[in-house]
Amino acid sequence: MSHVNETLQDLLERRLRELSHRRGRGENLSLREAWLRLPPRPGGGRAISYETARRIRENGHANISDDTADALAAMLDVSVDEVLEAAGRRKRLGRFELPRRADRLTEREHQAVLGIVDAILDAAEGAQEKAKGTPARSAPALQRQAARRTRPQS
Repeated sequence: MSHVNETLQDLLERRLRELSHRRGRGENLSLREAWLRLPPRPGGGRAISYETARRIRENGHANISDDTADALAAMLDVSVDEVLEAAGRRKRLGRFELPRRADRLTEREHQAVLGIVDAILDAAEGAQEKAKGTPARSAPALQRQAARRTRPQS
């Protein structure tokens, strides 16, 4: 359950405090202890670097990727929606699936549908950033386009 107008930085501090109280400690859980709760990846490292977690705590970044949101949710033992809300991002509604008949789209039509989805998401992200007074970033759109181009075709 998120607190009204709680920033990502506020959420991080609150959960570090709450997690330490559950253990009966008098001080906050350290950021490193919370970060170590993330499972190691098979190739080494964790879902996010400790430096990323530290920067979020120090600077309160809100422009986070879905992977970072997932990692923070696991690290802080909260829902991903709570992390996204604190970051000022849209909550997830679940996997977006087109009806089976959409399998008959041509490659060009398929790309057009994905382009429309990208445009809607970019417009929403731009509106959120404009409301916060931060400059719009186009990196998410470029990352989505690159992911589609490099995704193996089946």
